[in-house]
Amino acid sequence: MFINVSTLYYIFEMTTKEKILEVTLELINQKGYHQVGVREIARHMQISPGNLSYHFARKEDILIQLVEALRQANDLLYDEYPKKKPTIENFLVLITKVFQSQYRFRGILLGNQIVRQELESTGSFHYPQTVNRRKDALKVIFQELAKNQQIKADESNIDLMVSFMSPLCKILDYGSTFDGK
Repeated sequence: MFINVSTLYYIFEMTTKEKILEVTLELINQKGYHQVGVREIARHMQISPGNLSYHFARKEDILIQLVEALRQANDLLYDEYPKKKPTIENFLVLITKVFQSQYRFRGILLGNQIVRQELESTGSFHYPQTVNRRKDALKVIFQELAKNQQIKADESNIDLMVSFMSPLCKILDYGSTFDGK
């Protein structure tokens, strides 16, 4: 595995736990979740598997932390949006940044039904609630865009736009699903 120079520079500033998460994410993005084992992560970190287990007892614990990092990244993006003027341009910037965030975590998102099952077995995976929360956020965004004459839409049009974006919410918020958030 080769880590790009910007990632390598960033890694020097990180704690061991953060380095483990970053290296694991790189490996999962390259190979897929089930193709990466704890020993391989430790080998790429140049630490013993025991040292790795000091920070994360199980591979699933690493997965949970990665999904939580994705949730936090998405929440930050959605939380920052209302602080800006509601314009189509700012909305497109939001969606672009959310897609960039998703791309960064693509290895845990793409075609991983088994990953989702593992997360659901932890009891802290709340996918439907998160999708509903994102739908509510989109509705507010569209209402503000209409109010500021960025789009022409009444309430039924806004509901239609939200329902149109619902499949997108499911894709964008796979990672934003812990602790009922």
